[in-house]
Amino acid sequence: MILDVIKTEKPQKIDKKIMSKLKEAGMYRKVSFMRKELVNCPKESKQISPLNCMICEYFMRRIKGKIYCKYAK
Repeated sequence: MILDVIKTEKPQKIDKKIMSKLKEAGMYRKVSFMRKELVNCPKESKQISPLNCMICEYFMRRIKGKIYCKYAK
């Protein structure tokens, strides 16, 4: 499943647990611009930050404003 990234004006609040997991993975530099984006998550049925996707077990990759997800209903 391919999810489109939606740009927003205001940065989203990110949980501290998510931030610590991203630091451990060495992906902390990408956080600043990804806080101003949203994704329609099929698993949670709501809009979430792509940073939440990156720690999800169904996340595959992110390429050119698209997030590839393995989740199937």
